Amino acid sequence: MKHFFIAITTLLLTIESGYACSTYFSGRVLDSSGAVAPGVHITLVDKNGGQKWSTVTNDIGHFIFCKRRPGHYLVRVKSPGFQSLTQEIVIYDVSVEIDLILSVVEITDEVVVSASGNPQLTSQTARTSFVLNEETLEVKKKIFLGEALLGHPSLRVQRLGGFGNFTNIRFRGLREVDTGLLFNGYRIRDAAGFRGGSTFFLGEMILTNLSRIEIIPGASSQLYGSSTSGGVINLIPKFGTGDPSFQVSFEGGALGLLKEQFLSTGEFTEGLHYSLGIIRTDVNDGLDGQDVYRNTAVSSTLNWNLHPDIVLSGMLYYSGTPHLDLNESPFPIGPPGNELGFEQNEGPVTGFMHNLNDPDSRRESHLMTGVLSWQHQINNAWNYSLYYQNTNTNLDFSDGPMQHSLLSDLGVTEFPFESSRTKGLIHVMGTKHHLRIGRHHLFLFGFEHERESRGSKFTPCCASTLQPEDYDRQNSTAFFIHDQINLFDHRLQLLPSFRAQFFNIDNPKNIPEIKGLRTPSAY
Repeated sequence: MKHFFIAITTLLLTIESGYACSTYFSGRVLDSSGAVAPGVHITLVDKNGGQKWSTVTNDIGHFIFCKRRPGHYLVRVKSPGFQSLTQEIVIYDVSVEIDLILSVVEITDEVVVSASGNPQLTSQTARTSFVLNEETLEVKKKIFLGEALLGHPSLRVQRLGGFGNFTNIRFRGLREVDTGLLFNGYRIRDAAGFRGGSTFFLGEMILTNLSRIEIIPGASSQLYGSSTSGGVINLIPKFGTGDPSFQVSFEGGALGLLKEQFLSTGEFTEGLHYSLGIIRTDVNDGLDGQDVYRNTAVSSTLNWNLHPDIVLSGMLYYSGTPHLDLNESPFPIGPPGNELGFEQNEGPVTGFMHNLNDPDSRRESHLMTGVLSWQHQINNAWNYSLYYQNTNTNLDFSDGPMQHSLLSDLGVTEFPFESSRTKGLIHVMGTKHHLRIGRHHLFLFGFEHERESRGSKFTPCCASTLQPEDYDRQNSTAFFIHDQINLFDHRLQLLPSFRAQFFNIDNPKNIPEIKGLRTPSAY
């Protein structure tokens, strides 16, 4: 009966087309339940030469390609709401009739938290949001955060060189300091960095133990502070469920690259969930065989359900680069015999010297942030959390007396030894409250107090004694409120919000002139 039906339908279509097919490729397109799929676009591609033909299924899901010569073809079926289907077929002297079965696409909606501070579906949020889920990150096979974000809408990622080099991530043409970085909704900032952002450490951040990355373009400073006026990138760690599982992997490649990773998630006992990811990356050669790079990252969470309505959570993220070989910066050079004459305005510039190796120039960097939080569901309308966060950053540059032989031949002076170190420390204590009022309003309001310090120490080449390490300190207090208004069954969402932040500079050792200076508030 089935073949009789296909034959009759094919005959009718052939008569309707006005000519008979000597050889043809025909059949039906069905969905996974067996129902016919009308209006589906089908493309037939000749594997020899790539010539293409296309058609659309009729009201009974039937299609036909007439007068196709024998050969090997690829047929591609594409329809909204279904997974695309690509299949190889062979047409001989006789005609070919097949059924093509489409599978329903898995639901692609994701939960996003960063857009409004409350979990919601991406299809329902009023703000633009993107989610890179675990499956997507696994397919990308990228090591660093900057690599995973390359080519993403509304983001410009610029990496100035290979492993360990500076990385810029900008939202919609704004400054790199306007890009906010979050770890499960908590800010990662460098108190010793320019404008207190996390720009310097973006290039060091390795992906491990992540369930997804949320990307929210547009100003988010009302929720996360002034360093997020361009947008936020939120790293969401995995949440352990079920029996403990373990995964160990090892990879190697060009440039002397070695990567080892350990992952484990699960429940210790009922109500005690954990996840842990440790990843180590080593570059033993680099582009010229003398660019050693080491990096270790740890991401961990622990959630303890003390009561059905109370959760005690701990989170940790660490990124450390204990060794990075640095090269000389490119510099202009003059003609032979007067290569450095331009420095005394005694000669022209004829070219530039590329990045030469500096055998004893190093960089060491460390970033660690930890969060301890208490979350309590009072009733169906009110949920609050108390949290403490500590963020430590450390940068250390050192340069010894050794230099490239070419620079020695040119008479370039190299100091015996110098080092520069900066440290940042941020303590944050805060509370957030989620309060639902009526059917349409979901309020988020809270308070944060930050105490941050920046220490610097520079040891010049000829210092006879160790230089003191000076610290500058700053306190800030912030209040914020945010209302998520949902109308017409989530078809309209309004997000009015407000934040006020007040600053006080304390103990400015490096710039004593600003002590007692009245600092402006931010709204």
